[in-house]
Amino acid sequence: MRGLLIVNADDWGAALAATTAILTAFRAGAVTSTSAMVFMADSERAAEVAREESVPTGLHLNLSQRFDGETVPAKAQDHHERALTQFRDPARARWRFTRAAHRAATLTIRDQLAEFRRIYGRPPTHVDSHHHVHVSPSVFLSPALTPGSRVRQTRSPAPHAPRVWAGPRVARRVKHRLLSSRFHTTQRFWAIDDVHPARGGSGFDRAASIVHREPVEIMCHPSF
Repeated sequence: MRGLLIVNADDWGAALAATTAILTAFRAGAVTSTSAMVFMADSERAAEVAREESVPTGLHLNLSQRFDGETVPAKAQDHHERALTQFRDPARARWRFTRAAHRAATLTIRDQLAEFRRIYGRPPTHVDSHHHVHVSPSVFLSPALTPGSRVRQTRSPAPHAPRVWAGPRVARRVKHRLLSSRFHTTQRFWAIDDVHPARGGSGFDRAASIVHREPVEIMCHPSF
C-alpha cells in the first residue's frame, strides 16, 4: 500500500485528562485513531465515548503500569502483577525473550483482549502497547496475539536520521521483519518527536516525501 498515514493517539482511557485531550485532537482532525488501555481509571467511560463519537480504537496493551480501575477482577489483577515483575524495565525487555515473561504476557494479553471486547462490544482495530513492550519477543510471539492482526511496527529511524553503527541497525531490521512476517503492519513507525520541528524532529516535509511512497504510522500523546 502507498500513501497511507496513520496518526495514532496513545493512552485513551488511562485517565480523564488523557481521554479528553485525545478526543479534542480527534474532533479537530489531528489524529486518525487511538489506542485504549483497559482496567484503568477512565477505561469504561472512554469506551462509551468512543462508541458515541465513532473513534477508531485499538488496544494499548499494558504490561508495565499498574491497573488503577475500580473493578479489576482478582484473577486479571494477579496475571498483570506477574507481568509487571517481568517488564519493570521496558527498554531492556523489548530485546529479550524469557519463558517467564512469555507466559506472563500471554495471560494478561488474553485478559486485556477479553476486557476490550466486553466494554467496546467488538475486537480492537489494532494492537500496540504502553512503553512499546509489544515489540519484545516475549510478547509478539505470544499465542494470545493472532497472526495477521494489525500490530504496530518497531520504531524506525527518524526521517533522514544519521546512520547508526551496524549492530543496532541489523537488530532493528530483524525485529522489523519478524513483526512484518507475523502481522499486518506499516512500513515505518515514528513518534511525533521524530518529525515535529517544534519537538526537535526533522520536519514534516521530509516525512511527507516518505509517506507518499510507504505506509507510515506516527504516534502521539495529546495529553502531554
